Amino acid sequence: VDRAVEQGDYVEGLRWSLSLAQAGNVSLDDRGYKFASLLIQSALPDNQTDRALQYLRFHCSNNFHVGDPENDCHSGISRTIKEFESVVDLANFNGDFSSLKYANSIDLTPGRYKALIIANDDYTYWDKLKTPKTDASEIGSLLQTKFGFEIDYVFNANRRDTLKAIYDTAKDLRFEDHLLVYYAGHGIVDRATDTAYWVPPDASRDFQPDWISADEVMTSLKSVPARHLLLIADSCYSGKLLRSAVQTDSNPTNASIERLFQKKARVAITSGGNEPVEDSSSGGKHSVFANALLKTLVTLENISPASSIFADVLGKVSLEASQTPQYADMRELGHDGGDFIFIPGT
Repeated sequence: VDRAVEQGDYVEGLRWSLSLAQAGNVSLDDRGYKFASLLIQSALPDNQTDRALQYLRFHCSNNFHVGDPENDCHSGISRTIKEFESVVDLANFNGDFSSLKYANSIDLTPGRYKALIIANDDYTYWDKLKTPKTDASEIGSLLQTKFGFEIDYVFNANRRDTLKAIYDTAKDLRFEDHLLVYYAGHGIVDRATDTAYWVPPDASRDFQPDWISADEVMTSLKSVPARHLLLIADSCYSGKLLRSAVQTDSNPTNASIERLFQKKARVAITSGGNEPVEDSSSGGKHSVFANALLKTLVTLENISPASSIFADVLGKVSLEASQTPQYADMRELGHDGGDFIFIPGT
């Protein structure tokens, strides 16, 4: 072990350390589990590190060669205790910790996850907004790093370019894929026609053809072939995009998540109903809604449907503002009882 480490061959050092761990060695001096936990940081890609450390803790606790697993494995390996489906022989392990499944894991085979992030803040004829671009950038970054999304950003685009971005994104997708469309910017309702609109940054205040109607948004989303589509809209009167709210399940079982994953989903989360929404939380750099969404996604550890994420966001927003976020399916787009599934660590 020491020679491999001295030569900078951390993968080989980890392999030998895992063999010593299998024999029941735990301490740093014995080059067992705790020494392996240090080598993991250098020997494995970042997306395997957490799972590898959790597995070492699990394996140590279930290794009959370890003299006192309850005490010996308690610290110095991983603070997070996770159960896995099986205990493998570390002496003959190939080092691919991503292949080790958690106990009661959910069996999903996802396609690509893509997000189209649309944000408008630099308005010519409307009040400029403080938070959309910051909200969009941080939400996009989190979706990419934690959930494996491919991200496309559209900042301060006109009406044509906004709709074109949706159609162009749709052309790049297949049925097994998953698309999230996020919009932050001004929203308005024409009381004469009871029609909701997104407002591009160069649109005038008194000429509706410059705006993007809810019907146009829905028509563009009809071109999306992906199995799962989630629309998230953070704008005033965004709830008018939806026909009606539906019940959500804040604690679904693994079996129900697998069923939701198999079915086609066209769902939406909006920052409010038929009402204005706050551009920024008290003294914060994010809107109330975006701040709640970020907090929910940052702490998300388990595979979760959008409906569960909405339930958490709703609770957070309700504590800070009078607006009421909405969750609904979009049956006019072919919704078939599924939901958009977030998978941390993909």
